[in-house]
Amino acid sequence: MFRFPFFVLGVFAAALVLAGPVPAQGVTADQLISAGWTCFTPPPFPNRLICGNPAHGLPAVPADPNGPASYSFLTFDRTTGELLGATHMIRADLYHGQPCPQLGGLYTFNPANGYYRCEVY
Repeated sequence: MFRFPFFVLGVFAAALVLAGPVPAQGVTADQLISAGWTCFTPPPFPNRLICGNPAHGLPAVPADPNGPASYSFLTFDRTTGELLGATHMIRADLYHGQPCPQLGGLYTFNPANGYYRCEVY
């Protein structure tokens, strides 16, 4: 079963290893981009920058039923550069009602890409 604290620790550890030395404020989107991460601004949120690990890519739109089992993203504020949180996505056929760790609620379905999403901010 998915254990969120280990997931977050793994994402941040990978970001630190790939991004090199980290300034006092922590990992930045610029560091991740330099390390090959894909970052984009989702259309409904012009002040956010979503960064995905290059090993996983981005979910296909429309949904790919044979896509990766899960995705992990880090979200930054485009104006301040502040790390806002993490997102974990599970492919629809693998999601069985498990709660979103840390928040306790259920994951939210995104019909555009066929994944259930849990965001922790």
